[in-house]
Amino acid sequence: MGCCWRFWSPRPAPRTATAGRRLLWRLRRHFPTIRLVWADAGYAGKLIIWAQQALTLTLQIVRKRQGVHHFEVLPRRWVVERSFSWLGKYCRLAVDYERKPEHHQAWVQWAMVRVMVKRLTQQAPRSPPEHSAWPHDAIRTGS
Repeated sequence: MGCCWRFWSPRPAPRTATAGRRLLWRLRRHFPTIRLVWADAGYAGKLIIWAQQALTLTLQIVRKRQGVHHFEVLPRRWVVERSFSWLGKYCRLAVDYERKPEHHQAWVQWAMVRVMVKRLTQQAPRSPPEHSAWPHDAIRTGS
């Protein structure tokens, strides 16, 4: 669904592999049934082997095609980009107002709650009735 279930912000300037291990470890602890994780090319390398051996997770790297220098929709990457666009609609998240990461985390979670509530309360499009047995319905609709 592209919803933010867990929010984690690494400490400033961590090594990608170290941050990836922490993130995958937390993912495994909170969601033990997940088996496949898509990741950016920055997480390629020893992290893939570590995730497979230590956590029994398949880490699949989503890479750009060689020689492509224009925008291209990458598999599964659009889910992340769509989620960021949902968050970008909230003015409070458009600019970094918060002084503490915990406050920013709370606003991101609040925004995702609003996104999910909006999606859950949307009514399905109503289809017109097939045929009514009442003659006055035919007069009103012109059929």
